[in-house]
Amino acid sequence: MDQTEPEIYNDPAAVRLRKDENTLVVVGGGVLLFGVWSLVKALLYLISDRTEIIEEISINEIGKAGVIVVVAAVFLILMADLAVRLYVGLSARAEGRGHKKSPVYLILTGAMVLGSLITLFILFRYGKAAANDIPDMIISTLIELTSMVLECEMIYAGIRVRRARAQEINTGKKTGR
Repeated sequence: MDQTEPEIYNDPAAVRLRKDENTLVVVGGGVLLFGVWSLVKALLYLISDRTEIIEEISINEIGKAGVIVVVAAVFLILMADLAVRLYVGLSARAEGRGHKKSPVYLILTGAMVLGSLITLFILFRYGKAAANDIPDMIISTLIELTSMVLECEMIYAGIRVRRARAQEINTGKKTGR
């Protein structure tokens, strides 16, 4: 009986492709967790600092209906952010597992990196209000930096996986799976 063992691809290109695919799966999960964390953090902030938020909005100027509109707008923004992060994270995980995905998730990831840079700039430029809460500012900065590194890693791995797969198609040489 002739039993053929599955062909194992251990050339450097195949190993690199598997590493990049694994990276996409891992960082995709990280983006999903950061999305859930962002939502939980914002909701806890809204619940714990309700009175301060209402004072900042100045209920006398815009009335109770205005406060409801502001809270609804914040909630919609949080849901949109969560939806984008879910899409990006799930798409990266799917591509890391070998499914073909649209490059839209990489573009959205780039937008998320830009958003993180803007957030860090605002945090340092206008962080005087949070100067009395230094630990919170440090933690927020570290979380934002970690998220940004994760997103950059996703873009890098996603581009490398796409190039390796395109090279497989062009040369007919299978490098993985």
